[in-house]
Amino acid sequence: MEDGDGIVEQKQFETNAKAFYAGQMEIPDRADAGQSEQAAMAQFFGTDEACKGQKINNPIPGYNGHSRRIGADNLFGMTYAEARNAAVSSQGNID
Repeated sequence: MEDGDGIVEQKQFETNAKAFYAGQMEIPDRADAGQSEQAAMAQFFGTDEACKGQKINNPIPGYNGHSRRIGADNLFGMTYAEARNAAVSSQGNID
């Protein structure tokens, strides 16, 4: 919080905390979350880092044909068009 906005935000937080906790003895400490914004968003949306080379060997017993790589993508909250575009790009990555 070394930038000007961070200083103003911290002062506003302290003012609001004092007003909110006026009748109480101790004001809780506002510590850093300990993770980056990207890590927090990945945790919130449930995205995992893709593991390269995930394969399923012979998903059908006795079938010796070509088995494509399987990788799951998160489509939560996407429109149909966005999901189709994500599927096409994922397929391009697989191929």
